[in-house]
Amino acid sequence: MQQNYDEIEIDLRDVFRAIFSRWWLIFICILVSAATSYAITKYVITPVYKAETSLYMGKEAEDLSLNLGVLQANNQLINDYSQLVKTRLVTDEVINALSLNIKKDDFDERVGVEIIKDSRLFRISFESSNPIMARDVANKLAEVVVTNAQEIIGVSNIRIIDPAIIPEKPDRPDVVKNVAVASAVGVVLALGLIYLLEMLDYTFKKSEDVEKRLGLPILGTIPRFSGEKRNMKSGKKNKEEVVTKATGIISKNLIFHLDPKSVAAEAYRTLRTRLHFSSVDKEIKTIVITSPTPTDGKSTTGANLAISLCQEGKKVLLIDGDLRKPKIHTYFGLANSVGLTDLLSKYCSIAEAIQQIDDIEGLSILASGTIPPNPAELMGSARMKGIIEVLKDSYDIIIIDTPPLVQVTDALIASEFADLVLLVVAHGETNIDAAVRARKMFSDTQAHKVSVVYVKVHSGKGYGYGYGYGYYY
Repeated sequence: MQQNYDEIEIDLRDVFRAIFSRWWLIFICILVSAATSYAITKYVITPVYKAETSLYMGKEAEDLSLNLGVLQANNQLINDYSQLVKTRLVTDEVINALSLNIKKDDFDERVGVEIIKDSRLFRISFESSNPIMARDVANKLAEVVVTNAQEIIGVSNIRIIDPAIIPEKPDRPDVVKNVAVASAVGVVLALGLIYLLEMLDYTFKKSEDVEKRLGLPILGTIPRFSGEKRNMKSGKKNKEEVVTKATGIISKNLIFHLDPKSVAAEAYRTLRTRLHFSSVDKEIKTIVITSPTPTDGKSTTGANLAISLCQEGKKVLLIDGDLRKPKIHTYFGLANSVGLTDLLSKYCSIAEAIQQIDDIEGLSILASGTIPPNPAELMGSARMKGIIEVLKDSYDIIIIDTPPLVQVTDALIASEFADLVLLVVAHGETNIDAAVRARKMFSDTQAHKVSVVYVKVHSGKGYGYGYGYGYYY
């Protein structure tokens, strides 16, 4: 029973999360609905004016006191007056007297008769788009009713005590009421749209979903931070992308280096600590980082993890193994003229291919180099494995940034000589089906060394990266 309560609580949290994360949609729907209602009410709907005249219904006897019988009789008479006002006798007389161009049925729909509770007063009203016409008809109706009351109903003690006047404002439409109703409709519409978007947005919303869907442990959870760009698939650089440092250009994605006291930097420290705990039985020397789709944040994760490891005195080599859309060299403001592909093709030596980062002690970068026509073959070559083995002697940890799993198999090939594979999934961005497909690509013998890094968890300034493989294929 307790389990059911927990599930309900989680569901309610999800509902409120969805609503608060899309508050702007509610605001827009309310604004559009209210503005549309106001415009239609004010400029489209013809205003209707209502004029009323009050009459007093007296008694023939000298005893003018009210009793239950009199009040019941008055209530009964209201039906008689309602019918009298709408008879052809009264209607024709009023229409002819005022020379109105209106049919009887339409006239009767505009007439109203109302008795004032617990009194001998009643009102006759008339509605019209013309306020003067509404007043004239209401007064004329009262006059005709008084004239014909004795002859038809047998009541002579009736007189007009409050003649109708020209109404100053329309009785309907009510602008305030219509706008309020439209705003409520806007809220309902927004909630419906939010529900629809939630159904269409099949992405990870919480860490529990990641573990449940992928069946993999979460090694680290990284919050969203302002330095990264969010899904900039157009390829245009953000003006905030880089900042000038004394030694060159450093990407603001490197939050651990630029703001080591930030929440995101602390999250990377936690990831580093959990990384060490996960390697109690076997020392981790080679880490492959990949993701299901291009914009999940794998390169940013790899770069910041490398910097965090250097901070504790490790000698780290960060290899850009994405031989289709390299990114690492842009983060550190390095050239990409010589790199991994040139090393694999024996165009240069290891010393010539590796670049040092002066600002970050212990960090070396092996850029991707010239983009080859056969990236997968190079990644799976015997020379690649041999180079990794040689580099292990010179570095404490080697981190290899590889392409997304769903699109190409480079990461899967690299995982064969990796001690640990980090699968990066992004909150609210990584498609669950894509992540599940990526998980299934690892064989049972490989799955034990795969862990997840859940990034972009907290809301804040959006970011992403202009990352796409379309041009290559």
